[in-house]
Amino acid sequence: MSDKAKVGYLINHLTEKALLWATPLWENKKPIIYDYEGFTSELKRTFDPSRRATNAGRSLFHIKQGNKRVADYAIEFKTLVSEVLWPNDVLTLAFTEGLNEAFMFELAPLKLPESLEHLIDFCIAMDDQIRERRHTRDRPRRVLPPLPSLPRHSSTSGGSENEKTDLPVVEPMQIGRTGISEAEKAHRKEKGLCFYCAGADHFRLRCPQRPRVGRVEHSRVGFRTGDTQVVGSLCASFVDNEKKKSRILLPISLAWEGVHLKTEAFLDSGASGNFMDKNFAAKNLIPLVLRERPLRVEAIDGNPLACPHITHDTVDVCMKIGVLHQETIRFQIIESPSCPVVLGFPWLTEHNPVVDWVQRDIKCWGQSCQSKCLGTVNVIGSLNIATAPPLSTEVPECYRALKEVFSKARTEVLPPHRPYDCAIDLLPGTMPPRGHVYPLSQRENDIMEEYIRENLERGFIRRSSSPAGAGFFFVSKKEGDLRPCIDYRGLNRITIRNAYPIPLITELFDRLKGARVYTKLDLRGAYNLVRVKKGDEWKTAFNTRSGHYEYLVMPFGLCNAPAVFQDLINDTLREFLQEFVIVYLDDILIYSPDMDTHHVHVKQVLKKLLKAGLYCKLEKCLFDIITVQFLGYIITPGGFQMDPKKLSAILDWPLPQGLKAIQRFLGFTNYYRRFIKDFSALVAPLTAMTKKGVGNQKWTPQATQAFETLKQAFTTAPVLRHPDPALPFQLEVDASELGLGAVLSQREAPDKPLHPCGFYSRKLSPAEKNYDIGNRELLAVIAALAEWRYLLEGSKDPVVIITDHKNLTYIGDAKRLNSRQARWSLFLSSFNYVLTYRPGSRNIKADALSRQYESYEHNIQDQHPIVPQERIIAATTISVSSPLMKRLQTVQGAAPGGKPPAKLFVPENEREEVLNIYHDNKTSGHMGITKTVSSISKLLWWPTLRRDVKDYIACAKCAQGRKVQNSTHWLTPAFADPRTTLVTCSHGFYSRAT
Repeated sequence: MSDKAKVGYLINHLTEKALLWATPLWENKKPIIYDYEGFTSELKRTFDPSRRATNAGRSLFHIKQGNKRVADYAIEFKTLVSEVLWPNDVLTLAFTEGLNEAFMFELAPLKLPESLEHLIDFCIAMDDQIRERRHTRDRPRRVLPPLPSLPRHSSTSGGSENEKTDLPVVEPMQIGRTGISEAEKAHRKEKGLCFYCAGADHFRLRCPQRPRVGRVEHSRVGFRTGDTQVVGSLCASFVDNEKKKSRILLPISLAWEGVHLKTEAFLDSGASGNFMDKNFAAKNLIPLVLRERPLRVEAIDGNPLACPHITHDTVDVCMKIGVLHQETIRFQIIESPSCPVVLGFPWLTEHNPVVDWVQRDIKCWGQSCQSKCLGTVNVIGSLNIATAPPLSTEVPECYRALKEVFSKARTEVLPPHRPYDCAIDLLPGTMPPRGHVYPLSQRENDIMEEYIRENLERGFIRRSSSPAGAGFFFVSKKEGDLRPCIDYRGLNRITIRNAYPIPLITELFDRLKGARVYTKLDLRGAYNLVRVKKGDEWKTAFNTRSGHYEYLVMPFGLCNAPAVFQDLINDTLREFLQEFVIVYLDDILIYSPDMDTHHVHVKQVLKKLLKAGLYCKLEKCLFDIITVQFLGYIITPGGFQMDPKKLSAILDWPLPQGLKAIQRFLGFTNYYRRFIKDFSALVAPLTAMTKKGVGNQKWTPQATQAFETLKQAFTTAPVLRHPDPALPFQLEVDASELGLGAVLSQREAPDKPLHPCGFYSRKLSPAEKNYDIGNRELLAVIAALAEWRYLLEGSKDPVVIITDHKNLTYIGDAKRLNSRQARWSLFLSSFNYVLTYRPGSRNIKADALSRQYESYEHNIQDQHPIVPQERIIAATTISVSSPLMKRLQTVQGAAPGGKPPAKLFVPENEREEVLNIYHDNKTSGHMGITKTVSSISKLLWWPTLRRDVKDYIACAKCAQGRKVQNSTHWLTPAFADPRTTLVTCSHGFYSRAT
């Protein structure tokens, strides 16, 4: 083969830039194409890989992150890395050099991964977290410049650590300490050891045992006049163990933007401000704000410090000390590695605590704290309870023997089949639908793949060939993570419901009277601790981009999952439920009258959970506390109140637009209606907007005022008392023409005021509005007793019922009662009560609950029912015979398209029998077109249903019973002389011919 043919063959295999370079040479018949060796040499010289590597290496130290995301910077960096063969250490150095200064400040206090891949992943995750935190912050803040950093140091030529600085270093005179020899210096330099203490994890400038230059060791923190702040070395430099023993360090809890942190605060009466170490703030991602004017910092003797100015403050954070003391505080940022949090003289003067200097603890708070900082619980002085952290990080010592119940590894094993397995029973003749694959973002796809891989390894899911299939998607948790969800709506529509009851939350809290100590347990992977019933796994199948899978454990999203799990947890803890445990699905609250009893109760519960194979999530458990957040309420020994987080959501709620938005607001506020006096009256204008009709969703001035008044009412809602069955109850009731209301109260002692246990109010139904005043007032008594029956029935002391209708006090002595009053009298016989009269002018509480409706509705006159009670019959249910149902189920395969799910198709030969059952049957009553179609459509369907019904009901009986439209009604003239003899009287009925 000639050289020209070889060159042509080579050019045919070139691509991109190399092909563009060689094509002109071939087309212009340059001499080089006739010399194969010369052509290959020129090709290698032009496109030398080593030159590309050199260019890429040069670019690696020039690219910068700038304002880009770390993920974008990493892509550009990895593209260049693929062309070089540098070691890992050099690549990690090049990557960190390219990060912007603000991001490097965030990384400064953290330990970074050693490998390049792990470092890049760590930085991307850190950058996403910082950006998400800034994006979700309550109020917008400008981008802050980085805090002043420590002086930068240059490396030695030998690649040693930052031992040389741009500033001269003069060590202070130290008694009993001499310099090290040159040989020792060389040894430490070779091994990378500290020149001061020979430690291996830091250098001399960062040595914790080395006094800092320019600082006075015994200076204190304080303000001088003007804009100068004095900060001494006691909080900014190393303090030895003897000095640590002389400090007062308070355990505190800090909270901001949903984040909780436990640390210690140093009480320093010589400090004129409240300070926080900048590295501590950066490590815990505490948001900072830039001060409008920097504050100059110096030691108390006037010497300058390494951090010359205070330029940043923290945002307002919530600080909690002990069990009850809580406040909002802002810290100034300084360099104070040995004391991350300092509470100075202004804080001490504001709170004026009584300090036990021997025990180094605060024994009592000042008078100003009683109204501002301390909680509403002031009755637990006899309890000596340690401060509980916001979230548990380790098992308390008294429960350490049962730490296995907090095992995470146990929850990652497929549980065994039990009698409580989740069954998925479908309606006859139905089949679970097959959903579509939802589009997911790249991040969601990565999390989905990880979720599937982990659950396949655990055995929680398996590959499926099921004909069913639901969609897979994500929803955000309140912590910002993503929760995988399966779209089981189609499956739930055709599933037979499990009727096991879920507890009433309001009834649960009424058991807490007498409790002083609480423990809250949260189960880990609760639903995944229950198996799907054998043979029903195929119904849980779900679709993903990577395959088709089905669950072996009970997933979230099934309509029967809450009932199944409630059945399991109730049977597990049944012997404790009425004694000292409240259970609502996977949330468990243990309550006791004292600490010793509480420890016994918690151990009993943990043993039961461990025996049943149920495990707790330690990081979400709270042990031995006296204030707990549970199911949206704040529970204390003195009562319970609304959760401030939920309350803030109500206060910030914008004006709802549209029917669904109004219903969402009403549903959310209805959860706390027991706290709000006149709740039904307040929401009456909003409730009226949800009724059917054109224009009901238009906001009127009355509705807007009601919306704002309701939000304001939540800010002044009282703390409700835990009902005590051992104390007498007082029930105040009243009724108006449009509504009724009641207040349940108790008195802790004869000389103490009444405290409300709950409010109740509702509007009257159209039928109830026709009652006379006596029956309405009696209805208010019956409704209130029914609402709190579980508290009042069987009470030891008589329930004092106060009414402003005097006639009710004689209800027990009435000689004649109508049927309604007789039924109510039978209901009243179950209670031990005393009816007491109080004039309406003094019955203010209950009267207000019932009469606020009158500003929105008007009742022109009293109306009385004209149909005798004995003429009213009970409602009947129309049912289809079993033989017909069996015949219909056998022909469902021939159903045409468009058949609604969960309904049976009726073929033509069976339709007449169905129409006879739903129209001609004695219990049907010859209903009209609309009602007949509605009754049939609940279970059955065929395409011409309405037309067939219209034709079928045109029978003689229906025509005879139909009302004549537009008929003329003549007035009957009066007799001229009623005293004369009646001669002729005739009467006839006329009907339309059929």
